[in-house]
Amino acid sequence: MIAEGAPKLSSTLTPQSPIGTFGVPPLQVTVTHLAQAVPVVRVAGELDMLTESLLEEHLRKHLVALPKRLIVNLSEVSFLGASGLGVLVRIRDAAARQDTRLQLSGTSRRIVARPLKITGLEDMFEVLPVIQ
Repeated sequence: MIAEGAPKLSSTLTPQSPIGTFGVPPLQVTVTHLAQAVPVVRVAGELDMLTESLLEEHLRKHLVALPKRLIVNLSEVSFLGASGLGVLVRIRDAAARQDTRLQLSGTSRRIVARPLKITGLEDMFEVLPVIQ
């Protein structure tokens, strides 16, 4: 069950470059925490080979703290490529090795659901409803 209370903003990251469509960075990562110090990493934009390293680095920084849960909110992802899927699998494996539950949120949109389904990865992740 998700703790009550509004999450607190802790950080926002965007890549140094490149600039995406209409001058908007192709990937934005914002982190909030639920009441029990559960990081919720909100990913917005394109998750592909140009942005995968930003997300992976950010998620690994949160794993260092050994949280019991790490939630990745994909509800604002506008593109999910093979490289982005690779990041999710690598982070899932790293989380499992340290007994952290990696949970995905916001996977019901076609842009996220389809790549997960086509690759057979949809059943490899614990999925939650959208968490803001």
